Amino acid sequence: KIVIEAGELKPRPVDVGRADRARGVIGGGVQDGQSLLGDDLLQRYGITRCAHGAHLLSDNAAHGGGKDDGMARNNRSILVVGLGRFGSSVATTLDSMGQDVLAVDKDPELVNRWSAQVPTVQADMTDVLAVEQLNASDFDTAVVAIGDSVEASVITAGNLLDAGISDIWAKSVSKEHARILQRIGARHIINAETDAGKRVGHLVSGNYLDYIEIEGSHTVVKIHTPSHVVGYSIADAKVNERYGVTVVGIKAPGSEFQYGSKELVMHRNDELVIMGKQDNIDKFIRG
Repeated sequence: KIVIEAGELKPRPVDVGRADRARGVIGGGVQDGQSLLGDDLLQRYGITRCAHGAHLLSDNAAHGGGKDDGMARNNRSILVVGLGRFGSSVATTLDSMGQDVLAVDKDPELVNRWSAQVPTVQADMTDVLAVEQLNASDFDTAVVAIGDSVEASVITAGNLLDAGISDIWAKSVSKEHARILQRIGARHIINAETDAGKRVGHLVSGNYLDYIEIEGSHTVVKIHTPSHVVGYSIADAKVNERYGVTVVGIKAPGSEFQYGSKELVMHRNDELVIMGKQDNIDKFIRG
């Protein structure tokens, strides 16, 4: 990992045994307990290796350059700020998908904990100097996963927007927090606890096998075929005309998923994936 403190990049001792197992982190040749990043990661994030294993931002990176050279690739470069439960889950998932991820947190314990699984940097992203030295403008997307401080979350999101990252995903902990994030320009607001609570509530009700809330009042749900349309094709049941919902697809037991063409017949115990407004979905289920 790398540590950025008060606008200065410094090496910090790490568990070399754990660092050996990290993607983009190597332990060979480490002296005095200092950490080394793999050459590919150093080049990607505009960092140069100095004597004795220390790391410094290159002159090109320090002045905002290097995006075309260091990050010319097919994958998106994603900066994840905050390594709590939510942020660490996002970072490790993106990393497992082969995306170029750099995870940042100001807590050295969290940085050490996750340094064996994803590339990590210790830095306080409410500090503009730290944001500049990290060369944040070279990232395509940023995820602000700070949940323990509304102030730190908003300042970090603002700093990243000022740095030129327009695609910001930010975790909110309240409606007021979400409103502030939206007003400063964060494109995507995630309220993990509220979203999970809604989903669990709908699943516990027993009507749905799965539930996803999408834009506005529309949702996508998975249900068993309602009794009143068993044996009918989608066209004969006039699902869209009568109920205002769309059958996206059907999964019969032991069969492959099929997209919802009008001639498909809905059988008992089939799993239907349907999309529409919540009231219309409930009306379709009740018949």
